[in-house]
Amino acid sequence: LQLEFGDVSDVVEGRPHLYSYIYGAEGSSAATPAGLETAEGIGVGSSVRALLDAYPGVQLRSGDEFIAPNFSVNDNLTGRLSGLADDDAVQVVIGGLPCDG
Repeated sequence: LQLEFGDVSDVVEGRPHLYSYIYGAEGSSAATPAGLETAEGIGVGSSVRALLDAYPGVQLRSGDEFIAPNFSVNDNLTGRLSGLADDDAVQVVIGGLPCDG
């Protein structure tokens, strides 16, 4: 679990705040601490089918040589997948807009 704090983000400036989190790791369908989920019950280890059922508008992308298969629910909820089949799994959940650098 990685939490990103700062006093400048796309949300607010001049006040310390949490602006992003990254939960999980590419290549693994387990995370520590275990059990963190979105309000819709999606977390590391959830199947792609469960992701599609929880978020009907989710966009799935196959990835490329630089980024793993991934999903985007909206600008503030994205993540990485083990693949795009129904039984593949969520490996990383990203909330907010993480720092690029």
